[in-house]
Amino acid sequence: MKLLLKHLNDVIQTEEDVEELKNTLLNLSIRGELSLQSPDDKPAFILIEEIEQEKEKVFKNKKSRKPKILSEVKPEEYSYDIPKKWEWVRLGSISNLGGGNGFPKHMQGQKSGDIPFFKVGDLSREEGKYVQSPENWLEKGEESEKFTLFNKGTIVFPKIGGALLTNNRKILDRDSFIDNNCMGVTPYLSSLTEYLFLFLKTIDMKDFSKGTSVPSVSQSVIQNILVPLPPLQEQKRILSAVDKLFKLCDELKGKIEVQNQISNKLNGNVFSRLQDSSNHYQKKDLSFTIEHMDTLCHTKEDINLLRQSLLNLAFQGKLVNNNLNKESGEAFYNNIKEEKKRLEQEKKIPKQKKSPDIKESEKPFELPEKWMWVRVGDVFHVGTGSTPLKSNLDYYTNGSIPWVTSSSTAKEQIDTPEHYITQEAVNECRLKVYERGTLIIALYGQGKTRGQISELMVAATTNQACANLVNISNKEIFKDFTKYYFKKVYKEIRELSEGGAQPNLNVRKIKSTLLPLPPLDEQYKIVAKLQEIFRICDRLEKAVSNKDISTQVFRDSIFKLDSQYSR
Repeated sequence: MKLLLKHLNDVIQTEEDVEELKNTLLNLSIRGELSLQSPDDKPAFILIEEIEQEKEKVFKNKKSRKPKILSEVKPEEYSYDIPKKWEWVRLGSISNLGGGNGFPKHMQGQKSGDIPFFKVGDLSREEGKYVQSPENWLEKGEESEKFTLFNKGTIVFPKIGGALLTNNRKILDRDSFIDNNCMGVTPYLSSLTEYLFLFLKTIDMKDFSKGTSVPSVSQSVIQNILVPLPPLQEQKRILSAVDKLFKLCDELKGKIEVQNQISNKLNGNVFSRLQDSSNHYQKKDLSFTIEHMDTLCHTKEDINLLRQSLLNLAFQGKLVNNNLNKESGEAFYNNIKEEKKRLEQEKKIPKQKKSPDIKESEKPFELPEKWMWVRVGDVFHVGTGSTPLKSNLDYYTNGSIPWVTSSSTAKEQIDTPEHYITQEAVNECRLKVYERGTLIIALYGQGKTRGQISELMVAATTNQACANLVNISNKEIFKDFTKYYFKKVYKEIRELSEGGAQPNLNVRKIKSTLLPLPPLDEQYKIVAKLQEIFRICDRLEKAVSNKDISTQVFRDSIFKLDSQYSR
């Protein structure tokens, strides 16, 4: 434990780490790895004898129905090794389990009375280990006597529905009623309550549930859960150790929260200034950000935010210096139009209708001098593909022609397609084989797929879930420039989707997408700058990942060493 405490600030760096540490501490505690075993402790079997004596008193006084005798714990059931003076017992042999009662509506809503009635929702409303603020009360009398009364010190948890998956546990601070969505575990000895509460915090009820749409646990299953039972004095030492360590965890979590607030505020200010087009100091802010990347970007989210800020600046013409003596974007556009006309005349690409004029209201931001807005369909040939009939094996058997689907766009470049089709499939399904360098945009797909862009590194066909952008200009830099732009507008492109449960994009929407077109020589500068800074971002992201892995390895090593020397 001294080793863990010494390196606590090294192994715990996020709020999630704190919660993970707490779970680890709980699991270590019930293995006897957080406390020293004392030779003066009475063995746990003596405690079990005391429990049996108390159990007999309970049944003799008719306070409870005598439960069925549970089977003896066999060595092959042991989950892990426990200290010598401990014993494995079944939960139902040291506590009385029972479900709550239905709570008729006409009895609900009473704000005061003799006995509180806790509903399953009350368990999640309160923090801490005790449930103390009921919204319903009942008076002592004939009606309330029909309900099962659970003693003070009973551990209560949800037993059905989504609430069960929250693994919420509470201790009753007085004799109470509970509703039929809850189960109560009442230790035969009140001195066991705190330790059993701690133990139950290590249990994931999902592992013991049945049913899929409505998960639930049964009393017969829960009562057979194995409990590692320490001597009573050691239980007290365990609880004390966990309490002290949890206080340290909470202090550390508070420090992390403050650090995150400061960091988020700083990062938020920096990145918001970078993306504020009315900010006259954007380039100075950019220089500051790049110079202090290591300080500002300590998470993957920060790095992604920086990438997006760079893309925003790049396509507003603010990433590199503008040269007003250069050839205009319009001149480059005219060259593309001439090439497109030639390809149409030679029937190498199908003739397309003229795109609608671009309205001022469509333009998302102001462009620098000598730049212009164009539609993607005016500067690229945009096509798609199809899916050859799956039942026709002649289309797939021994296929040698790559066939790409939208799922491949998760990769930056598509060099090893997952599927191949035959020439027969290409001919009969009228598929086009797109050349290397074609940009592929996912029109639909699960999760993040829709709107992703990738690039063919081999000639390939595609299915109908892809929009394929063929670079008419033959200038590779323009293809790279456009690829970066679609990364910038990924979210906006996704919002163009149509449909209900599975919204999709289509080729028409991709064709009509606006693209800022700078002069050719400025495209070279922008792409070179983005590549340069993105390489730094990639290295920084790798360093963050490696740091996360190293921290995890270090944390695991600390826990392992600590467990070896804690006894």
